[in-house]
Amino acid sequence: MARLRTRLAAVAALIATLGAGTSPGGLGLRVVPGRIDMEISPGVTSSVPVTVANTSDVPLHIVVTSGEFTIDDSGTYAYSVPSGQGTSLATWLAIRPREFDIAPQSFQQVQLSVVVPGRRLSGEYAGVIFFQTRPGRDELHRGIGLSFAERYADKVYATVAGTGSRDGRVEHVGAAADGAKEHYRIVFRNTGNVHEYLNGHIEILRGGTVVQTLPLPKNTLVERGGERNIEVTGDRLAPAAYDVVAIVDYGAGKTGGKIHLETHN
Repeated sequence: MARLRTRLAAVAALIATLGAGTSPGGLGLRVVPGRIDMEISPGVTSSVPVTVANTSDVPLHIVVTSGEFTIDDSGTYAYSVPSGQGTSLATWLAIRPREFDIAPQSFQQVQLSVVVPGRRLSGEYAGVIFFQTRPGRDELHRGIGLSFAERYADKVYATVAGTGSRDGRVEHVGAAADGAKEHYRIVFRNTGNVHEYLNGHIEILRGGTVVQTLPLPKNTLVERGGERNIEVTGDRLAPAAYDVVAIVDYGAGKTGGKIHLETHN
């Protein structure tokens, strides 16, 4: 029992240090790290440990699979089976073990390996690992099954050493009035070869003087080659002529866009 308490304390410390992903279903499934970032080289296999913890008071049976993900311009994710196309690394992933039981208040370590092909590669490649609860073997033999399950998606980013670059541009800035509010929309395109987190703000100028400053949502994610709509709401502007200036920081520099706006009653 003392050894179990020691092991669980170590997991708790690791979660506090690295951060964990918790599945939304509330069954007590936790994964450390909550996102995997790796550096890879063509023709070389790289491995990283992943800790899967059961913080509930019931046993969990876990099945691990790999897949691909996309994110649209509104930030909505879609998942699919591995295809090996484009910048997906899903078909490079090897996971051991792929199926296991975790006792209550315990954990299992999984080895994730990225078997990198020996061809020319550049930039970042991405995929996802799914940890899903299933009825255990004993429960299936007894005819007992869970009426619900939960699944946690752990994203994997792998960048070829020395080839990652961040870049981007604002492709559109728009504004529209709605009742007592003004709605602003920025379209940003990631022209680099890794994922980026966006920050920044919008300045509303009248006669060259800033009359409003509106922050963008913090750390907005845009994947490699992706486009992202960023929407911000501000107070309705009094009738006048304005310049709307968007400033976006993509982590390796800043870019922006500007429109002229005239408001009326």
